[in-house]
Order: sequence, then structure tokens, then C-alpha cells
Amino acid sequence: MCEWSYSIVDHCCIGREVVFISFSFSDGLLSKFRCNKFQYKLVAMTSLYLAIKLNSKKKVKVASFADLSCDCFSSSDIESMEKTILSALSWEVHPPLPCTFISYMIKLFTPNISLDMDFIRDISIYLIELSVYDYFFVSIDSSSIAIASVLSAIDIH
Repeated sequence: MCEWSYSIVDHCCIGREVVFISFSFSDGLLSKFRCNKFQYKLVAMTSLYLAIKLNSKKKVKVASFADLSCDCFSSSDIESMEKTILSALSWEVHPPLPCTFISYMIKLFTPNISLDMDFIRDISIYLIELSVYDYFFVSIDSSSIAIASVLSAIDIH
């Protein structure tokens, strides 16, 4: 579902940080409820729909997401799951993003440092995108993920 989510946001020219947000929604719900593979697909699709709806200027219709499910889910299934997710998250739908921390961290570096800051930022963001694939990072704070990605990017540089 992670790869599918990235392909959707790339196709629609939506910021890739939306995938991180959508998985924070999914993880928040799944920390409270168990589900099978079929239900997980609905949770992941609905989380992406909700993340796009809340964090992108592009408007995506719920019917479009129902179509993307290859007739597995209807618009009403997605809308119902949206309510369930919002309730489970207590409407706390703006998680701190590692990308935001990276922006602030990079501003802290002095201009005299002989590092290519664009390279550091790009590699850091790429590492954050990879972290979404690994369940290990679910319980790790966004700030810790950001720090680790920046330090790794500097090490790579």
C-alpha cells in the first residue's frame, strides 16, 4: 500500500509528505483496532484520501478513490471509514512531519559549512520516504526520524 500511495501522489503531482501523513492516520487507527487484509486496504486508501483532502490544494473526489479500489469499495465505504479514522484519532489530523523538522534543522547550519545543503535536504527527505515503508519507525518520533535522516545524509555527503 505504501508503494501504491506514492504512485498515486506522484501521478496526481501531490507532495509526497502526504503519504507520511496518511500512514500516520492508518497507524493511529490500527493501534486501536485489528483488521484483516481487506479492511487494511480500505483503511490505507481512506487514509490517503483523507491526507490529500486535508493537505493538498488538489481536490480528489471520493468516487475517484472508489474507482481506484477496482470495485472493492464504494464511496460510502470510504466515507464511513473516514468517520471511523477521524473518531479514532480524536480529530488530531495534523501530525508533526519529519520534513518540517528538516527545514528548521538545515536553517541552523551556518553558511560557512562546506556541505551542499540541497543535497542534504534531498537525501534526508528520501530517507524519510523510505522510513514510511518500514513498520519499525511507527513508534519513532518525527523529530528523531528527521535528525537521523539529516545525520545520515551528512554521513553520505
